[in-house]
Amino acid sequence: DGSNNVSEDALFNGTPCTITMDSKYKKEISDIPSVTDISSRLYLATLPGRSCCSSETQLIATDIKNDFLLKSWVGDISLSKNEILLGSSYSLKPGDNIKYFGRNFKVKKVLEETGAGYDNSCFISLDAADEIMKDKNYRNIFNNNDAKNSVSMIFLRTSDMDETIYCLDMFYGDSDIEWFSFNSKLNDMQNNVDDTNVFIHFFQIILSIVCVLSLFSLFSVFIYQRKHE
Repeated sequence: DGSNNVSEDALFNGTPCTITMDSKYKKEISDIPSVTDISSRLYLATLPGRSCCSSETQLIATDIKNDFLLKSWVGDISLSKNEILLGSSYSLKPGDNIKYFGRNFKVKKVLEETGAGYDNSCFISLDAADEIMKDKNYRNIFNNNDAKNSVSMIFLRTSDMDETIYCLDMFYGDSDIEWFSFNSKLNDMQNNVDDTNVFIHFFQIILSIVCVLSLFSLFSVFIYQRKHE
């Protein structure tokens, strides 16, 4: 449906959108026996045309220590609440400053080009997102939610894909929660990338993740909410 398309645009194509669901789903899903690892991200859209924000972009808040997909891409890296990782489309360099929601972030790293939505997105810490969402100037925008109890997307590693999908169907089949496998989204990304060389480069990054998962007989599942705010 329309809201589902907007959510996918935000989550995978870098189209700015704020999406939140209760973090209780992460705990519930982690209890599925076949789930071997789990992490989550929170997606916040900046405010276009406001002095509080340098540009309109998708902010992705994450616990970088536990985000196994991001770690596979950028390696072991720390991120304080005043630091930010930028997608490749930004004409800034490490040490420069950029402002979102009235906060000055120092650029920690500019990420390699992927040909996907991450090129137009920025990563911040959950602590920074929590302070933004609780700020009196912006909390109404986020419906008084906070980053510590909200997620937009959940990543899973699972030892048994069929069992995991079966459990997700049982728990959330009639809800507005959507899920799909890593490989299915990779195929979608390939169809949307115009520059073949860029895609091949990004595919090599993704392939390294897939190889690690395959080595341990693991699979990946993405989970997110169809509705957006």
